[in-house]
Parts: sequence; C-alpha cells; structure tokens
Amino acid sequence: MRALDKLAPAQNAPPARRPVAVPVPMAPGKPMASGSPATAMTPARTTPGRTAPAPVTPAQTATVPSTVTVIPAPALPTEKPAEPPSSTTVAAPTPPPAPLPSPVRLLFEAGTTDLTPVDEAAIRELAHAIPAPDTSSVNVLAYAAGKPDDASTARRLSLSRGMAVRSVLLASGVPSTQIYVRALGAAASDGPADRVELIVARPGSVTR
Repeated sequence: MRALDKLAPAQNAPPARRPVAVPVPMAPGKPMASGSPATAMTPARTTPGRTAPAPVTPAQTATVPSTVTVIPAPALPTEKPAEPPSSTTVAAPTPPPAPLPSPVRLLFEAGTTDLTPVDEAAIRELAHAIPAPDTSSVNVLAYAAGKPDDASTARRLSLSRGMAVRSVLLASGVPSTQIYVRALGAAASDGPADRVELIVARPGSVTR
C-alpha cells in the first residue's frame, strides 16, 4: 500500500510541458536550409497592464539664429523741468546819495590871477569831498571887474583865474571831463566882482 501511495502522486501529476523551440532569425541574404520551416516574425509579447515603449527617434536639434536683432525701445518724451517758484525777496531800499560839498568862493585882488596857499587848500578839500568825481561835475564860475566899454579884457582875466583853479582840481584827482570853466568877465551882478566860485553838481543839474 505504501508503494502504491508513492506512485499515486506521480500518476495524478499533470503531464510535463514540452519545450517549445524558438526559431532563430536568419541573417539577411543567407539562404534558408532545405527542410527547415520558414521562420515567421512573431509580435513581441507584452505583459498585461504595461504599455509597449515608444520607438526611440533621434533628438531634433533646435536651430539657433547666429545673430539677434534688437529693436530699440521708443524714446520717452522728455519731461519739462519744473519752473522755480517766483522769488518773493524784497529788494533792499537804495540808500540816499551822499551829500555834495558846499560851494567854495575864492577872492582875488584886482587884476591878479594867482592863487594863495589858502585858496589851493580850499580847492583840494572840495575835490576830496566829492562823493563820485566821475559822476559829479565841478562848475568853475570866474568873474573879473572891468569897464563897460572893454568887456573882452575882463573876460580874459576871468578865464585865466578859472584855468588856475582847474589845474588844482586836476592835481587833486578830478577828471578833466567833469570840470567846466565859465569865464563870465564883468557879468557879476551880486557879490565881489573879482572872484571864482566852485559849485559841485550832479549830472543833469543846471548851474547858473
């Protein structure tokens, strides 16, 4: 019985599967041997639940242009600078002009034209007291006594006295263009007949 039990599993076992011969593909151009069955290309087996891999294709090379054209951006409109606020600074008041020196009167002896040291000192003091010699004029009014029938002699004498005063003014720094000598001769109606008056005036003023 034990011998039969050992044989029973062998009898009930399923028959062994015969090995299946896998055909070997022939090299191209090689003739098939006579008597050999034709080998058919069978599709590849796929496992259920898996997808067959896609065929591999050579990678495509992207073509990059050799040069790149850059389009400049349009220029933006220039903004107008803001105007500075109007100044509210009040200008300082103009100071009043400096006072002019008082007129100077020089007295002469009859028939003379020479200046004394006192006269020259008075002329220099007047010249240094002028606030702006280049904008102020010095009027030299010269007189001389004379006869009514000989007016030219008195006029020549008064001119010599005026030119003597002018020389001292020039030496004291007064410009020659600002010195006006008027030889009036015997035309003095008031005051001493033999005299010279120096009057400093501003531009545009009229001196008698």
